[in-house]
Amino acid sequence: VIDGKPLPEPFLRAAYLAGVDPADAFAVDDSLTGAMAGLAAGMKTIFWPEAPMEGPAGAIVINSAEELRKELGL
Repeated sequence: VIDGKPLPEPFLRAAYLAGVDPADAFAVDDSLTGAMAGLAAGMKTIFWPEAPMEGPAGAIVINSAEELRKELGL
């Protein structure tokens, strides 16, 4: 990875290495720049900040592991 977050390259590279279409993947991150990178990669993006706050437009904001399991359908 040459260009890090908030650019999408880290998430796109991970999807490529996993053999997954980014549109079928989730990006889960605890930083605004990471959430922006996930969105830019075209992934369903879950933003889990350390302290409750609003996330970037288009991201799902969660605050617990239970919420994460629900969003991932687990």
